[in-house]
Amino acid sequence: MAKIMWDSSDHVPFYVEYASMRSIKAIIAGSLFIIAAILLMQLAYVFIAVGYNSLAKHYPFLNDISGYFRYFIGIPVFMLIMFSGGCITAYIADSKDSA
Repeated sequence: MAKIMWDSSDHVPFYVEYASMRSIKAIIAGSLFIIAAILLMQLAYVFIAVGYNSLAKHYPFLNDISGYFRYFIGIPVFMLIMFSGGCITAYIADSKDSA
């Protein structure tokens, strides 16, 4: 939370003092979670795509739905990871004991 000191002569703020580094810690923690989770999601996607392609060799009808597969699975998981990272950031920024 920023503390603004006011100059009494012309009512213009002249000094901003930050009480703690909580917001920077929160942004770093949320960003690290998002980066790690996205990398794990990409690794899982590669494993699933390899398995799917080997399955599609034996069952040709799976080739028709392979383009939609990444969007139906990937976008909701991506949004869930972004939401989780935002929740972690908000929780750390709001906590009183992490100053």
